[in-house]
Amino acid sequence: MSSEKPTTSSEKTTTSHEKPTTSAAPAMAPELPSQQPNTPGSCALRLENLEQQTSTTKSELMVSVAADICATFISIAKYSEEGTLQAQHTGVIDNVIQTIRDTDVKQRHLLDRQVRRLRKERNWIRKRYSRLASQTDALGRTYQTKMRKLRTSLSEARGGGGTSTK
Repeated sequence: MSSEKPTTSSEKTTTSHEKPTTSAAPAMAPELPSQQPNTPGSCALRLENLEQQTSTTKSELMVSVAADICATFISIAKYSEEGTLQAQHTGVIDNVIQTIRDTDVKQRHLLDRQVRRLRKERNWIRKRYSRLASQTDALGRTYQTKMRKLRTSLSEARGGGGTSTK
């Protein structure tokens, strides 16, 4: 047994060959000291039981998650600018950004295809409407002609002599 007096954590000093005592929690999430490195963070954990949430709660949660993601990206950008993080550290983030950009491109292509399809459909409807309008006009003229002939025939049958009244 040693004759040294036990020290409390506040009295403990480190020498040059000792490592300072640090907590197991990473420095990346001071508000969540129990979070372990390389595990899903608070954003992912907050998405659990999403099925049971109300629409309002889901919306509020998405706003909160988006704010956290934005703050994280801003912090990463700041550390990159300072040189604390190098390209080798941020490569995975670059991949995430590229995936988002690719998804955006894919979504834009899907929307472009949908717009082209809707324009074709609109043009088809316009042509169809134009044909139907022409056919309706032709039918109207045909029936006007038939009505005129019928009035003339009726007038002649009554002995009116061929003058028709409209």
